[in-house]
Amino acid sequence: MTGAGRAKITLLSLAILGFKVPGGATYENVDYGYWVTIPTGIIADCIQPPGPNHGFVVISPALGDASVWVDASYDATYLGMLDAVVEDQLREVDRRSATITPTSLGGLQARHLAYTAADGQTVELTVATRRQRDIGVIFTVGVRCTPESCMSARTIAEELRQFMVISAQPAASSRQSASPSAR
Repeated sequence: MTGAGRAKITLLSLAILGFKVPGGATYENVDYGYWVTIPTGIIADCIQPPGPNHGFVVISPALGDASVWVDASYDATYLGMLDAVVEDQLREVDRRSATITPTSLGGLQARHLAYTAADGQTVELTVATRRQRDIGVIFTVGVRCTPESCMSARTIAEELRQFMVISAQPAASSRQSASPSAR
């Protein structure tokens, strides 16, 4: 499955009704070992257990028709290195519309990708990788927007990137749900 296809499936799977984390609280994901302080004025919409515990989509009136999400997934295709993950994300994208910029995410080396999707919308992904036990984890903060909605979506995504912390290893090896906590 391509990076763009994986992003669409992630958005769809995260949209299932679940619990919400309000702005000012912290979303903590013990399965993948990261947490994000949710900026004031937005809500993180999460899936209830036993659904997959990867991350959340953002709910905000400021987004209009844009989507913003945070995701962590196992590197099931064993891409391994960050550059291989970037190449996978861009496999079916017109490279003339793509830019790749070095950055960081949650304390890890990352890449910020921006490109125009086939439907004309802008897609921006910040991706980082970390080894966890015998498999890697891919962390993503993503945006999908039209020209009219990109400014607010980018602002929210940048706040999430700045407030994200990725630990060296997950806090627990057993299945636990992500929940708001007072960090």
